[in-house]
Amino acid sequence: MKLAALLTLVLPFAAAFPTAMMAKRQENVSETVASGIEEHGPLPEGTKTFEGGTALDIDEYPESVEAALNGTRAEVLSLAVRDPTSAEMDDLEFHTALAANVYCSAVMRGTWICPHCSKTRHLDIVETFSTLLYDTNALVARDDSEQVIYVVFRGSSSIQNWMANLNVILANYPGALGARVHAGFYNSYQDVQSRLMSLVRSQVSSHSGYAVHVTGHSLGGALALFHALDLYENGITNVRLITQGQPRVGNTAFANYVVNTGIPYMRAVNQRDVVPHIPDLGYTHSGEEFWESTGLFGGVQVCPNGIETDDCANSIAPFTSFLDHTSYFGMTVGLCLL
Repeated sequence: MKLAALLTLVLPFAAAFPTAMMAKRQENVSETVASGIEEHGPLPEGTKTFEGGTALDIDEYPESVEAALNGTRAEVLSLAVRDPTSAEMDDLEFHTALAANVYCSAVMRGTWICPHCSKTRHLDIVETFSTLLYDTNALVARDDSEQVIYVVFRGSSSIQNWMANLNVILANYPGALGARVHAGFYNSYQDVQSRLMSLVRSQVSSHSGYAVHVTGHSLGGALALFHALDLYENGITNVRLITQGQPRVGNTAFANYVVNTGIPYMRAVNQRDVVPHIPDLGYTHSGEEFWESTGLFGGVQVCPNGIETDDCANSIAPFTSFLDHTSYFGMTVGLCLL
């Protein structure tokens, strides 16, 4: 499927978002968007935005946004950003390939047939999961040479997934005082939780000393966060989390809870990708942000681990675009080009 075909599928859903998700730019503007408008100026007239004021998809933006994208802004302001290490880049690219591969039906049937399968074919696919209610898809694979168990969640590919995306009500997250999370994402994870946790526990028990790496793109990144926490809360602490194009999952109390677990958490954002900027009002990211930009810092700026700041991807808000959601580290993600 070509990119144009993907947009044909996705943009009608975006255009049909209810008023709970979409609003006029002048109403319900978040602090991040208000700050961005002050720095960059207003969005072009007629721009479709989400509640909070983040643009759905634009193709023109001011020089100040370009300065943020190419690293000039960070250099001038001496912001607390750094270069990624070569090992971190290898990690990001490998886990992105995994996240891209699970969009392919052959992979979810247990066979490494996909555009980026050359990067992951050495892994043994243990089991794949697909649920009926929320169409939650996950894959468990194992690398016996590196002693790693991988859990990979697919992003949005169906009406069920999009209906979950639209359920932005904040629900209580058990065990963390004041923590509230996106109900649609949490319900999607709970749909697969029991069977998936049973398998991963079994794998960890049978392969002592193995680490567990959890990854996913878009909706898959949100589900990966819940699964990493689930593992941690069940005593499996040798866990790493790597997501790409992940939306915000919960409120500030939830984000602080994630930070306090100490789970190593790499959260990749590509240029002006709109999805990491939503939901906006009431939601906060955590993790160490790796922002694929341009120019300085080798094309990636790394913001410190913790609660999200305005030093990386937020520096271009609200000038965001859906098109940047479909490419990460030179790979097409979100559809299977076969």
